[in-house]
Amino acid sequence: MTTPPPGVNFKVGPPVPVVSPGTDMTGICFRDQVWLNSYLLDQNMVFDYFTLSPFYDWTCNNPDVIHSPT
Repeated sequence: MTTPPPGVNFKVGPPVPVVSPGTDMTGICFRDQVWLNSYLLDQNMVFDYFTLSPFYDWTCNNPDVIHSPT
C-alpha cells in the first residue's frame, strides 16, 4: 500500500463528511482534478483517492483490510 499524498494525514481522524447520512447521493459525481493532476491513479493509489470522496465510509474496515499483510 502506498502512503497518502504529501500534506494528507488521515491518521488524526476522518475529514468532516461532505453530506449527511441518508442523503440521496445518486446525482453526485466525485472528481478531484488537483489530485489527479498531481498523482498517477493506478491500482496502488485508488484507495487513497477514494478516501477523499464523499462516498467513503469512515466506519467501515477498509483501512484495516488495505493495510493488512497479504
